[in-house]
Amino acid sequence: MAPFFNVDPEHFTFDPVQLPPSEHRRLLNDEPVPNEAGPLIPLSFYAPPGWQHGDQWAPEDLKEGMRLHNVLPSVLEPEKTLTLRGVNYTATIGPPGLEHEIFLRRTI
Repeated sequence: MAPFFNVDPEHFTFDPVQLPPSEHRRLLNDEPVPNEAGPLIPLSFYAPPGWQHGDQWAPEDLKEGMRLHNVLPSVLEPEKTLTLRGVNYTATIGPPGLEHEIFLRRTI
């Protein structure tokens, strides 16, 4: 059973002052909501417990997480960008013969 909350309707009234002007225009003009970046992919879950940031080969568990979240580089897309524990990386496939390996390089 869901918890019951006693909500004061006065506390949750709409206050247009809280919105930026662009949001006011969007609401008044009924403009579509712009396409924004989605939620961050939880790749940190797949990093090993002793993960150290830096340029390195991706561990197997991290590669599996990248595959599950569709950010694993491939021959068709040899470079992908991702964020891991708040740090941006570029992931690239390995050299010929080692395309199944993924190298992570920190980016700014």
